[in-house]
Amino acid sequence: MSRPKTRDMEMNPLLSKREAWASPEKPGFFSPSKRDTSKHVLCGHEEFVMSVALSADGKTLVSGSGDKTVRLWQLDKPDPKPLVNVLRGHEGIATSVAMSADGRTLASGSSDEMVRVWQLGQLELSAEPIVLRGHKEWVTSLALSADGTTLASGSGDNTVCV
Repeated sequence: MSRPKTRDMEMNPLLSKREAWASPEKPGFFSPSKRDTSKHVLCGHEEFVMSVALSADGKTLVSGSGDKTVRLWQLDKPDPKPLVNVLRGHEGIATSVAMSADGRTLASGSSDEMVRVWQLGQLELSAEPIVLRGHKEWVTSLALSADGTTLASGSGDNTVCV
């Protein structure tokens, strides 16, 4: 059964393409009827948001942006606020972020070819991240182990560093 096209779909060809993927038989797929159900809209970055990650308990979100910053957000409040001041240090776009399942470690990768690692319990204005070098192109993806002791990063240089 197909849904009738809406004015939004006519104006945005991506919506009409996505409509073809959405159906009751495919519950995990995008559904235009559900696109406006955001619980929170978090504003603060000055450029596009490139990557987001949620804590295991769903109470904290981390975001990386084209403004070269990383932000932490507290989601368990009616009006979410940043948890700390903006995390700075990247010289390029913050392309990827990851948070350990225990919520103690945060990593961010960048177009500056570096990974920065923060210990969340030690975040203060003067806190400096550990800076990891090794890639020769943008860091495109990150993964942290549950306890935050193992970090893997992928890059446009066709390598994975662990």
